[in-house]
Amino acid sequence: MLIFLIMIFLIFYSILVNPSLFFSDIIHTMTIWLYHTYPSIFVFYLMADSLLKSNVLSKVTFILKPFFKFQTAKAYEIFIISMLIGNPGTSSLVNQELKNGFISEIDANKLLRLSIFMNPLFLISLLSIKEVFIVIICQLIICFIINLFIKSPKYEKSIKLEFNFSYLNFMSSVTKVIEMLLMIASIMIIANIIKFSIVSFIQMFNIQNEIFSIITKLLFSIIEVSTGILDIKTLGLSQAIILPIIAGLITFQGISINMQIYNTLDKSLFSFKKIISTKIIASILMLVLVSLVSFIFGI
Repeated sequence: MLIFLIMIFLIFYSILVNPSLFFSDIIHTMTIWLYHTYPSIFVFYLMADSLLKSNVLSKVTFILKPFFKFQTAKAYEIFIISMLIGNPGTSSLVNQELKNGFISEIDANKLLRLSIFMNPLFLISLLSIKEVFIVIICQLIICFIINLFIKSPKYEKSIKLEFNFSYLNFMSSVTKVIEMLLMIASIMIIANIIKFSIVSFIQMFNIQNEIFSIITKLLFSIIEVSTGILDIKTLGLSQAIILPIIAGLITFQGISINMQIYNTLDKSLFSFKKIISTKIIASILMLVLVSLVSFIFGI
């Protein structure tokens, strides 16, 4: 309750001090959502949902079976798709396939703990192709390492799957992704309002210290990953430092995206604490791994 009251105070303070900047920040957030988030999620979610319903990916899941263990065949398909759409698209599809009975509850929770990827189209809009390639390869390595420490099912669950793609199903997916995008926009705005309000309050003290400025930008980048990446890129640090930090942030996915994930899940079927704790570990490992890659290859 106290934290809530403090946030209300900070938001009112930021509006009163500079209302034009406050609303400009909201417009900036919506611009990022429109040009970076909307196209990538809309296109890839529809493509991913269509692939799941048509069972096309079942022909290539054998590639994953020596490295990852799931109870259900559909879980392998969702893992492949998670690399294409990121979150909250992955969490939405996992929740959907669990409700439809195509994956087990064990698989659903394991998939969400391994869903540390972000939409590559979104990443390419913010980073270079070379940087995106490094991030994705390192994430696959981290995923495999984490998978070794997650208890695997001792048996496979056989579920009969049928071709389930139709025009009505496709339009249902369009409606679902639009609802999800509106939810994403709302949470992005809330996250950035909180971030802007805290920054405005700190600026009142007029602290003229470059180190302090860098630390605060790094800390606040955790709130919302889209604006966070852009903020980190303006710090003026070397690429060997910036890329590992961004890679760690992408893997954790920020408070905003994790709240979006939370909103897509049936709370009684998922352990959100385990999902978050796994992502924190993965982001730390990611930061270390990308730092090593940057050092070895002189990036």
